[in-house]
Amino acid sequence: MTGHLLSAEEEMQFVKAVQNRDLDSFGKLYDIYAPALFGIIKRIVPDTALAEAALQNSFVLIWDNIFEYSPKNGRLFPILAKTARHTAFDIVKTTGEGNLGVDKNVYFNLKEEENAWFFPEVSERRNAFELIYFKGFTVDQAAGELQVAAADIKGHVRITLQNLHSTSVL
Repeated sequence: MTGHLLSAEEEMQFVKAVQNRDLDSFGKLYDIYAPALFGIIKRIVPDTALAEAALQNSFVLIWDNIFEYSPKNGRLFPILAKTARHTAFDIVKTTGEGNLGVDKNVYFNLKEEENAWFFPEVSERRNAFELIYFKGFTVDQAAGELQVAAADIKGHVRITLQNLHSTSVL
């Protein structure tokens, strides 16, 4: 199971186990999501030691706040990614080491042609991904902004995350 994102059902099983303070399940959750979260953090905090500290702090926050998670709030990975980003930004603010301006340029700095392999439907997926991950929109807000169905937004974000994961960009 390590090395891939979880299905919604597997995700809920892990969340429930972690909410019950099962350390083995938390360890497995770490094994599955830590590489992707570390990739997010490392783009904000280039120093490896500081990035590792940010990852550790992220998982402490996840452990402490796992009770607040509900599948009604969406999938787990976006919430974990947001926690990792905020923790990394806190490290940068505290130490002055890193890049507070990382935002969307980390993913979209390449020319459209170079990015085509990453975003086959560049404009639709890119806009959906930017609204959700970089501007903090909910799925419904993004759907309203882009004038598409919420299911389309979810699909675009899901496919983008799968592409990020399969290409080891995260």
